[in-house]
Amino acid sequence: MNERERRVVGLLFDWDFTSFITKKLVRLLYMVGVAAAGLMALSVMVSGFSLGAGSGLLALILSPILFLVAVAVMRIQLELVIVLFRIEENTRGARGPRIDEPVSAGGHGS
Repeated sequence: MNERERRVVGLLFDWDFTSFITKKLVRLLYMVGVAAAGLMALSVMVSGFSLGAGSGLLALILSPILFLVAVAVMRIQLELVIVLFRIEENTRGARGPRIDEPVSAGGHGS
């Protein structure tokens, strides 16, 4: 197991959730999702042709559209997840002292 794999496995057992694994897995999730959407489109085509020629032609027309819609929806969802993580990263430094952090004599955390 290389260093990167050890880090990912280590993140699975980060009980304090100080690091996020989602950002590291989003590319893999997208690849798996595109493959699943492709299998879905292929399944729709096979099912359509098993019902008859007319259904097969309809499935042949609709399955690429379904594939593109599924990939677009999945992409949008994953991008929203990434946006949430970026918001968290950007606001981490801008926040004031945490409740569990000691406050200095000046009234502000340092």
